[in-house]
Parts: sequence; structure tokens; C-alpha cells
Amino acid sequence: MSQHNRFTNVALGLVIGLGVALLFVAWTVPEFRNPSNTNAQQQNSEQATGGNNQPVEATDLWDIYTSPKDTYAQWIAAFAALGSVGASVLAIVLVTQTLNETRKATNASIRSSEIAEETLLGVERPHLFITGTEPLVPITHEWVDLPDNQRPIPEAAYSVKNFGRTPAIINEIRASLRLCNLPATPHYHPGEINYVERVLGADDTLTPVAIDRGGPITNKILNELFLSDIHIEGRAPFRLYLYGEITYTSVNGITDQVGFVYRYSPYGPIFHLENIPGYTFRRRDVKNQVDRAPNGWRQAAGAG
Repeated sequence: MSQHNRFTNVALGLVIGLGVALLFVAWTVPEFRNPSNTNAQQQNSEQATGGNNQPVEATDLWDIYTSPKDTYAQWIAAFAALGSVGASVLAIVLVTQTLNETRKATNASIRSSEIAEETLLGVERPHLFITGTEPLVPITHEWVDLPDNQRPIPEAAYSVKNFGRTPAIINEIRASLRLCNLPATPHYHPGEINYVERVLGADDTLTPVAIDRGGPITNKILNELFLSDIHIEGRAPFRLYLYGEITYTSVNGITDQVGFVYRYSPYGPIFHLENIPGYTFRRRDVKNQVDRAPNGWRQAAGAG
């Protein structure tokens, strides 16, 4: 039971109780109905004790409540008072029901307004997607003939497009181009985490570049990579991956994140989009998951 309903019930009980108590006092206590009845009772008792054979006649209980001194006006007033108590009780019940219906209508109106606002924010908010990738410095089979210290550093570009209707403020970009057995969760070198404050308008595209920071690429690494597209029982795939995540905020202050991962194939060369839990995601309203650092955005402790 709500606090408002408890208050209404208490008020209703007080009105009923007070009305009944007043009627009880006025019509059941002889002193209130007719003080002379009490005086007659006292004189009768005193005279009888004093030996008077003809004491004042005491008013019996029947005479008290059928006294001819009660006029029709008094009876009408009594029943009118009782009726007013009933009318007051009915009025409180009706007012309570009206307030409950009004509260329900108000809550429904508030919820409708919230749904409309959420729908508007969902339609108008920015939506960032990775639309393509390109190996700028691809790893090819010709690298086998090069000495370790003459092999270039792999580079790849990826395109980020805003498909929403409003600009996106990009707060943080994390991207890694890495030759590895993909770990369960993304890991980034410090140089792969970039705190930015860049506005990406509706239908605009941004093309960042990621480079491999894993050190020299030896013949062993190349052999592992070239064998990665061949299924070998019991062998963990060793591939070149491009993965990352982008944190951005709408003009309404709602922060979202999008994560992606691509697998490189030297037989192309080309990147293939992968769907891997922990890497591929879209998180809505992550405002509580990122803290504002003095030099930009950083991931909250324990996240990511």
C-alpha cells in the first residue's frame, strides 16, 4: 500500500470515528441529552436516603430516550448529522478514486513522453560502422626472400562512417594490427590507444591507420601466417588481425561504443570481417563505463 493510500485510509477512519463518537455522546450520554434528567436522579437518591416517602420521580432509561422534549427538528437534525457523516465518507472515497485515476493518467503520460524521447534519441543519435579495410603494406609471399631487417612494417587502414542523423564526437579510438593467436579479450599497446576529440558529421567518413607493433617479422612468423589458412588438427591459428573499438558521444551526451575485428588473408591480400565475442560488439549508453581523464577519455577500471 502506498503512502498516499495509507494517508487516505487514516483520514477516512478519523472522519468516521469522529462522527460516530459525536453521535454516541449526544444520544447515549444522558447528561448531554438533558441535564435535568441527571438532576432528577440525584434528588431522587438524596430524598430517598433522607426518608422522604414521596421523592422526586427519577427519569427511567426509556423516558430518557423517548423524551417528549425531543422535537421533530432535533430528530431531523440527528439523522441529518448521520447523513452528513455518510456523505463525507462517500466524498472521501470518490476523491480518493479520482486522485488514483489522475495519478495513473499522469504516470501514463510521463511514460509516453519518455518513450517518445527515447525513440527520438534512437532515431537522431549517431551510428558508427566500419565500412571497409585496406592493407596499405600487405604481407605477401615475396617477404620470404627478404632478410628479417628488410621486411617492412605491416599497415592497414579502416573506414569509419557515421550513418546517423546527427554528429558524433569521437572520444577514443583503440586499434591494433597484430600477428598473434587471438587472445580471449582485446589487448592494446599504449601507442594503440588514442584519446581524441574529433567531430564526425552525419554521412562523414574517417579513415584511421593501424600499424603492427610486434617487432621484426621472422621467417618462422611468416610460415605460421601462411599456414594459418590451412586447417591442421590441433594447431591454433596464427593470423594477422585488425581489431579495435571506438568510443563516441552524441550531441545529447549519450556515449556508445563499437568493436570490430578483421582477419587478414595473404591470399588476396584481403581482410575478412569476423564475429568474435569480446571483439565484435555494440554497446549503448556506456557513460558510466568510461571516466573523463585529464588528457581525454580512458576506460574505467576493470572494463575492456
